[in-house]
Amino acid sequence: PKAGLLGMFAARICGVKVRMHTVGGLPLMEKGKIFRNFLKIIERFTYACSTHVYCNSQGLKDYIARKLYYSKKLKIIGKGTTNGINLNMFNPKSVSDEVVSWHKNELQIKDETVFIFIGRIVKDKGIVELVNSFQKVNQDYPKVKLLLVGFYEEDLDPLPVATQEIIKFNTNILDVGYQHDVRPYIALSDVLVFPSYREGFPNVPLQVGAMQKALILSDINGCNEIVTHGENGLLVKPKNEDELSDAMVKLIEDKDLRDKLALNALNSIQTNFEQSVIWKAILEEYNTALQ
Repeated sequence: PKAGLLGMFAARICGVKVRMHTVGGLPLMEKGKIFRNFLKIIERFTYACSTHVYCNSQGLKDYIARKLYYSKKLKIIGKGTTNGINLNMFNPKSVSDEVVSWHKNELQIKDETVFIFIGRIVKDKGIVELVNSFQKVNQDYPKVKLLLVGFYEEDLDPLPVATQEIIKFNTNILDVGYQHDVRPYIALSDVLVFPSYREGFPNVPLQVGAMQKALILSDINGCNEIVTHGENGLLVKPKNEDELSDAMVKLIEDKDLRDKLALNALNSIQTNFEQSVIWKAILEEYNTALQ
């Protein structure tokens, strides 16, 4: 919020005629009442200083119009997302079989079903529910793995000690930390589990879906604009461990469904979110604003 506030305020003071602000998410959604109201004031002031406000998902636009700032300034570019997905980088053939085999050997993965999470390892991303749900599933299905790819935020949003202990001591939970290139880990996995509490328009499901993997996402804005439940992925209520574990079990037991969802995810992402399509739409916005 601070970067948007300072940028738009400074531009308005300096007389910059076109002031474009992109909203990629709202931290206020998961804050307490006092801090949330403070952030609402900042958001409204930022939008007032802007000439154009771009929301990267329809759900985010609806939320802002309903609770923060109803204005004709609010727009979405294309079907959402901030930058689209680079399909040359993320595709089913972007990682060789040799590289996948090497990483599987390194992680001691054999013929297990592998669930993957990519992102910040924090409460806001639903990690507590994910770990608890996996523990439950793992009791009945020992041949499963949970792969965590990302960094912790101990100062801003630390996990409870109990969750950290489960991650540390469950040998079927593989914590590989931050990775510069996530594609080998996507390639060796079967299903992305992304139980986030709030998003603008997340990139991770686009990246994983573009590599033809099944998706389990929270039913929140952004995520439910990538996935239609039962067609190209599964949606679960945020903070609901029972729904999350049920969805995981469904995709363990039904490989045909898993493959169908993965193929449909690939096709829908290729059609709607290819990067050059988004860039063309952004360029058209720039040209229109400059007129």
